[in-house]
Amino acid sequence: MTDQLSQIEAISILPQHYETVYRGSFKHDSPEQSRTNMAGEMIQVLREGIPNPWILGIGTGPQSMEKQLFAHQGQQVRDLLGKFKLVTLDVAKIGGAILLARNKYGVEHVRADANLLPYPDNRFGLVDSNMAIDFLPRSAYRELTRVLSPGGVALLHFHHPSMLPDDMGIVKNETVRKFWQYLRDNGILFRSASEIRWGLGEAGLVVKKVTLATDGRDKWWEVMAHKE
Repeated sequence: MTDQLSQIEAISILPQHYETVYRGSFKHDSPEQSRTNMAGEMIQVLREGIPNPWILGIGTGPQSMEKQLFAHQGQQVRDLLGKFKLVTLDVAKIGGAILLARNKYGVEHVRADANLLPYPDNRFGLVDSNMAIDFLPRSAYRELTRVLSPGGVALLHFHHPSMLPDDMGIVKNETVRKFWQYLRDNGILFRSASEIRWGLGEAGLVVKKVTLATDGRDKWWEVMAHKE
């Protein structure tokens, strides 16, 4: 494999990329503030109501955001979440022992490819993805739209391109370095709010809000969209 990856090669190494991350052999995680913000957004959306009680998280890893969701505001929030069916999904193989929300809160987890979701049309009232789906081809947004109910909400946090290091040479893990170089070389990450609106619009989603957030170190996009 050369340093220049094709889309097919990049997608084929995606499980290995994340398994490397989840094993802890390479430290890279979404900003804690991004997970906290998404948990807060989700709670607000659930309080306002969604078309059906099914919730899908795409690219959730070991369920760090879901753990944060249940711990966000104590028992009142857990009572609210008890009215919904949460399912998390990741392409990487993740040992059950490290699934943070399945073991404590009973959140279901499946291993599957977000480009071919194993669910019928219109199944979910809410779909979320925190720093994950934007690594995939744009076809993944059409698949997200397919499983989202009419009137359903998509909460999506995307990497800002500045989160990739300027010097890829500092990334010692070869798989991670090649994958990140692929993201940069092919302009995979969204660069502007208008690009996000256009890209999600092509997939059938109506963008309600785009915010460029920061924790003082990293920047990322926070997006809320819905399916008409």
